Amino acid sequence: MQTEYDKNWVGRYHAIKSKLITINLNPAMAYKLNSKVSLGLGANFQRAEAEITNAIDFTKYGITQDGFARLKGDDWSFGWNAGILYEPSENTRLGVAYRSKITHQLKGKVKFENISFPLSSIFHKDNVKARLDLPPMLSFSGFHKLNSKWTVLADITWTSWSRFEELRIKYDTLTIGDTVITTKWKDCFRYSIGLSYQPTYKWVFRSGIAYDETPIAFDKHRTPRIPDTDRFWIALGLGYTLSEKLKFDLGYVHIFFKKSYIDKDPVGEDERRGGLKGYYRGHVDIISAQLRYSF
Repeated sequence: MQTEYDKNWVGRYHAIKSKLITINLNPAMAYKLNSKVSLGLGANFQRAEAEITNAIDFTKYGITQDGFARLKGDDWSFGWNAGILYEPSENTRLGVAYRSKITHQLKGKVKFENISFPLSSIFHKDNVKARLDLPPMLSFSGFHKLNSKWTVLADITWTSWSRFEELRIKYDTLTIGDTVITTKWKDCFRYSIGLSYQPTYKWVFRSGIAYDETPIAFDKHRTPRIPDTDRFWIALGLGYTLSEKLKFDLGYVHIFFKKSYIDKDPVGEDERRGGLKGYYRGHVDIISAQLRYSF
């Protein structure tokens, strides 16, 4: 996930670049209790790498030139996931899946640029650490084969983003105080339904829609680092069976973003960053391809 703005944009004291990369290794095993019930269990070994940059307003020091801060950190952490699948008939499957929370204790460095000599004793390279709380997720899903060609699928997913109240960056020796990004997110839901059509053994065509709620409850807590909003998804895809063991899938998604507002007053933690008011509009296009080989 990444957002990046021009270095001279009006909200540069709030954010310029924000980047988060996670790599999740998820070995899993499943056991079929009987003809109707199956259980699954997995372990998550997750690496997180984060980078954020922003400008620093030095006018209170009598300096008109902005400084720039760049923070980088990384961490390995662990979690788990589990699921149960119930098949009341050969045409119907119902599932429940849970993925645990993961807490990262990011550690890294902060570096500064464009720091004039009088301020070099205040803004200097230092060690940093920050706690990143990633949420647990609970999903309920269903699959029903209407006939030999048509299948309907549905899913509801709950994500507990309420545990992500802030991102607090602490410094080892700097005397400027913690850098705090207040979020105060809320729990949210994602609703989706899909339809697949398989006219022949080799071909299958898929379509779906979804509504994805934002965890941001108030405009004053929307940060330009993550200017999230409610989203509506439209998805199309196809699959082709090359052989009994080899299959190919292709998918396309277009995401519509609801117009979202940001309304930050220069008070509290935002006092040194200044106010920021405006709105966001946008959309996302995703193309994915998959090649599967079964042994």
